[in-house]
Amino acid sequence: MGFDVTEAPASDAAHDWVVAWNSHDDGAALASMLETARMALAPGGWVWVATAGVDPDALQSGAAGAGLALAEAPAHDVIDGLPVVRAIFRRVDGGSVA
Repeated sequence: MGFDVTEAPASDAAHDWVVAWNSHDDGAALASMLETARMALAPGGWVWVATAGVDPDALQSGAAGAGLALAEAPAHDVIDGLPVVRAIFRRVDGGSVA
């Protein structure tokens, strides 16, 4: 299922994976997107993020603030010719395994 995370029916905590490809260079927008992704994830679910205009520390900090655990450290990459920072995070709460 694909959707714009700003319009997402995402509070169902039913998804094993969320793929977030965006260009948020605004800290508030990034935080909102990560919080929405977390709400969409079932406990133990994963979110892959690739975003332009954000440094790795900001991405990791935003994910931690949204309650997501680091699974793969943020790193610089080039995807489809666009320089991005990408990382993988996991929703770890309840009975989920880290």
